[in-house]
Amino acid sequence: MSSLNDLASFSAKWGSDFLLVQGAGGNTSRKQGDRLVVKASGLRLADALARDVFVDVAMTDALAMIDGGKAPTGANGLRASIEASLHAVMPGSIVAHLHMVSLIAVAVRADAEAVLAERLAGLNWAFLPYLQPGAAVAQAVQASLAERGPMDVLVLGNHGIVLQGETFQAIEALLADVDRRLAYAPAETGPRDEEKLARVAARFGLEPARLEQTHLAALDPAALRHATTGSLYPDHVVFLGRGAGIVDEESDALQPDRLLHFVPGAGALLAPGLPDEAHEMAACLSEVARRIPANATVAPLSAEAENVLANWDAEIYRRNLAAHPRLDPGA
Repeated sequence: MSSLNDLASFSAKWGSDFLLVQGAGGNTSRKQGDRLVVKASGLRLADALARDVFVDVAMTDALAMIDGGKAPTGANGLRASIEASLHAVMPGSIVAHLHMVSLIAVAVRADAEAVLAERLAGLNWAFLPYLQPGAAVAQAVQASLAERGPMDVLVLGNHGIVLQGETFQAIEALLADVDRRLAYAPAETGPRDEEKLARVAARFGLEPARLEQTHLAALDPAALRHATTGSLYPDHVVFLGRGAGIVDEESDALQPDRLLHFVPGAGALLAPGLPDEAHEMAACLSEVARRIPANATVAPLSAEAENVLANWDAEIYRRNLAAHPRLDPGA
């Protein structure tokens, strides 16, 4: 029982740190014999102490997802995370997959692997270029494990970080070490033109971003350029559509397929009525973009990858939960 209590406690701690997890992103797990206790799809790690956010499934069912099996549902009616197969193939008793902002700011770069080789030197780590979350990632991890053996740190290109170990304390220490190695102080920004933002919002029927940090990318030309290069990671597409646009008082129309728009020097605007997850993803984009050096080249997701994510049943399920937080996850 203590191990499950620890799973909830550490999951809630990590999930409550915006620079580690945003919205219902990220997932954690604990192996117990032939069972895998893993976060349920669409639920928040931050809620782990307040409600049941985990599902207990057979390891064999989680591994079957690699070959096209559906995400298993536990006795509590919750559906296992789409990353359950990744957790199952990682050999550690404890696995944490987080969307760490400092890590994503490197993982979206064209030279990500070279930068990581320098920053993570001395750690047992591996890098995988972007793959669709779920089975494709688990298959690639299986191949990597067979070729090189276990790694403590796995970086998923344009996605996030996976850490494994035998104790939560060991993972916590490793997480802090990686974050320290990748730390990058964002540039200071001046005041923003809130009156201009209000005028543009009224003209196009948009609403200002709810989280203050979202606006900051609009105040830094380099960050604004990075933020509007394209979709940088999967959850952006799921909750904000394709990329982010730039709009101003002189703009004739909004760029299509985008729910997030930056007004240079003024802030950020989103389509009205979006769930909290969308606003958290918008803030995450700003924080990531501000941690990418001005001279770095960003490698966004391809249009094909965006299309897959936008039309994937597993992600539609998560969007529905975000839009209707009281919806029964087992429905």
